[in-house]
Amino acid sequence: MMRATIRPLPVLLALAAAVPLAAQAGPYVEARSYSMAQNAPQPVGSIAHVINGVLVPGENTADPGGSSNTGGGTSAVWADTTQTAFPTLARTYAAADLTFGSLRVDAYASTGPTNAIGYASWMETVTFNNSTGHTVELDIFWNTEGAITAIDSNSWRTVTSSIGLYRNYDNYAYIGMKAADGSYADHLGGAQYQYYGSPIAPDGGDYFTFAPHGGNPDGAWRTSLGDGENGLIAATLMIPAGEGALDIYASLSVDCRSGAICDFGHTALFGFGDLPAGLSWTSASGVFLSAEQPPNGVPEPATAALLGIGLLALTAPGLQRQRAAAAPQA
Repeated sequence: MMRATIRPLPVLLALAAAVPLAAQAGPYVEARSYSMAQNAPQPVGSIAHVINGVLVPGENTADPGGSSNTGGGTSAVWADTTQTAFPTLARTYAAADLTFGSLRVDAYASTGPTNAIGYASWMETVTFNNSTGHTVELDIFWNTEGAITAIDSNSWRTVTSSIGLYRNYDNYAYIGMKAADGSYADHLGGAQYQYYGSPIAPDGGDYFTFAPHGGNPDGAWRTSLGDGENGLIAATLMIPAGEGALDIYASLSVDCRSGAICDFGHTALFGFGDLPAGLSWTSASGVFLSAEQPPNGVPEPATAALLGIGLLALTAPGLQRQRAAAAPQA
């Protein structure tokens, strides 16, 4: 696992799959997977793309030596692709699930010209009913967990995890955010976490960035780094009395190339804090956050297969030598 330092890299945020300025109301689930391998002048690739259980036309194909599979419905979807061009191999798995409020992307790209690119997102409309007669506070959390391994020092590794909040004006309560000084901030917005690593990065290192969209002048968005490639984005909603609604959007984008394992199947997970007395909520899908957090160490079948591929790659003598050469020096 690579260790990263915090560096301000604002220019890199332009590479991220940022939260859109105007988003379609939920519920909505999407998964997209692309795997490419090459051992000849022409690369071969497989792609899988599904939205709300419906295949996207023209984006579910497999070249020779590859596979393209999707599944799910209106509350959970997944897309899985593989591609070989011996001896190169790529595999990508992406999934979005409203019942957990989770996103997962696993990407494995062997050494050589390979791409493993995955994207998952969901959107949900949540309606709050505040019967207290006054404004109440509710914490929200977006937690991203994963691990990145550079098999080859020339690999490219980029991961972007985003969360966004939008007012739904079908309901009248004007939901805002809590500023760092405790006051009501009359805005919403979003924030993103990004991991970035490549041989062309400054000092040849790997980096993390956190960036609220549109700035964070009042400190309403809170961010922190965990161990390894883990990160947390948090904020506190201020919900007026009555009924109000939010469209909540989340996305996870993983791009690993030419000798990297980006295991974000551990999940990116949304959650609410403890509900204050007198506050309740419902979702447009009727299933949002209805399931408990996915158990650690129990990957889905496609994820388990991907991890097996990664372990085989790491035990290959040639790749072990490359990994040792790529490891940071003490």
